Amino acid sequence: MTRLPGKEIGQVYESLSVDAKATVLAELKTYLATIRQWKSPWGDARICSITGGLIRSIRVPNHIVGPYETSDEFRDYLLAPARNSSCFKSQEDFEESLQRARKLRTLERPGVKFTHGDLKHHNILVDEEGHVTGFLDWEAAGSYPEFWEYTTAMRYLREGFWWHGFLL
Repeated sequence: MTRLPGKEIGQVYESLSVDAKATVLAELKTYLATIRQWKSPWGDARICSITGGLIRSIRVPNHIVGPYETSDEFRDYLLAPARNSSCFKSQEDFEESLQRARKLRTLERPGVKFTHGDLKHHNILVDEEGHVTGFLDWEAAGSYPEFWEYTTAMRYLREGFWWHGFLL
């Protein structure tokens, strides 16, 4: 296997100059906007891997699911465990949580976009000038709801970690 040049952004970000940090941000925006325009050969609505099949993600039960023909099918699968009201302190807590989840659906942008699937600071390589030299770990790549890339990148962050501010 060929090694890509650069280091994980998570290892070097805090030591980069202000200009290099600006370069990283600008290039990431360009690259992500570009890949999000790639069209899926399986249609505009199907949630699936890059090969059209199963989705691999730490965010889904059993880490492998799908594919799904619509975002609604996918969302229903993700929310299915929450339908068990016995997991809540009271029926009232359950109903409140259910209402919040329904409100979130109204904020969701329609559409499916090509997504890296695991965009985290340890999967982006940069050089000392802040130029992006590569993306690692494409096994979760595929067509996902528009929000997927951002919410995946935000998972498991400790409070105050620079990556949080970088993403916002």
